[in-house]
Amino acid sequence: MIYQLTAKQKQVLTAIALEGKPSSLMSQEFLQKYHLGASTVQGAVKTLLDRDFITQDDGVFQLCDKFLELSLRG
Repeated sequence: MIYQLTAKQKQVLTAIALEGKPSSLMSQEFLQKYHLGASTVQGAVKTLLDRDFITQDDGVFQLCDKFLELSLRG
């Protein structure tokens, strides 16, 4: 399942997992902290939402699979 993602998509997924429940993936703080570009995040988020890796509820992003989230957190 995660093997189907590109390296950048995995990077965004990991960043979301590490943040917990971020409300803004486009903030300068988030982008700089995880060394991501805005266009990379936009494209990755669309794919991750479409493939049900993440959800956006009440203005926050989170992983759908809690076991995957724990695994990515290390």
